[in-house]
Amino acid sequence: MLRRKSSQKDLISNKVILEGIDYKIQDCGYETPCWVWLRKLSADGYGTLRIWYKTYWSTITAHKFIHCQKFNLDPFTTKHAHHKCVNRCCVNPEHIELITLGENVLCGNGISANNARLEICRRCNGELKLRKRRNRKDSRYCPVCQYNDRKKVLNIT
Repeated sequence: MLRRKSSQKDLISNKVILEGIDYKIQDCGYETPCWVWLRKLSADGYGTLRIWYKTYWSTITAHKFIHCQKFNLDPFTTKHAHHKCVNRCCVNPEHIELITLGENVLCGNGISANNARLEICRRCNGELKLRKRRNRKDSRYCPVCQYNDRKKVLNIT
């Protein structure tokens, strides 16, 4: 592990955007090494910094700010920043992609993401089918459970 403070030379060679950013290079098993943020971390492990935005100070995640600086984007109007390397304190712009909120939720390990990845019904181990709906989001259902539920409601034996 190397601890570095970016300099003018780094701005050219490593494409670090801001002078004075503290990071260390750490191999986390991704294609290229992570740049681990050494300054303030939020409670959930993301690097944070405060910047002056228009007329007020604002706190922003370090990885999103550095990515937006590299590609000349406004960090307050762009999409959500997603770590491809799954290292929350990494600020390497090569490891970050901008995606929508829905895509970001499905990339995680939350309840919504886990349910979206299901292919087998939890109640009967039957295969889930895709239900196409007009003007609404598509959904998935289990035909066996749906049939059994309708039988119970209609009291059919």
